[in-house]
Amino acid sequence: MSYGFWLRGHPEREQLAEVLAELTGNEVDVGDDGEDDRNWGAPVSCTITPLAGDFDWHLDVYLSITITDPPSESDAAALLAQSLDTVVAYKAMPLPPSDFWLVGPDGVRTRARIYDEDSDDLPAVYRIDAVELD
Repeated sequence: MSYGFWLRGHPEREQLAEVLAELTGNEVDVGDDGEDDRNWGAPVSCTITPLAGDFDWHLDVYLSITITDPPSESDAAALLAQSLDTVVAYKAMPLPPSDFWLVGPDGVRTRARIYDEDSDDLPAVYRIDAVELD
């Protein structure tokens, strides 16, 4: 199972690992995109990629098949938002690609339309285009 999260702010790697460990009850490896010196055998792996625009980081979180009863993506996003005191976005559906959920530190979940700007420049730029409270 895997999750994709877009985050505001700049959490410390240790804090992020602690939150993900609390979420899954397992050892967590957190590393930057392209970093090779990692604990690839950890049951939970989180790769962090810097972004620009309305979000600062993208998290690719992978859970090994040894993790039984993993939390839903919605529950994981809510715990991250609360624990890191930030806004977390995650895909609402695969299509359209701009369809997201936003969850704040207070646990309130909101629909959002988020676009990545077309550019060959790095880091990738993500912009919130519209928000609608459920």
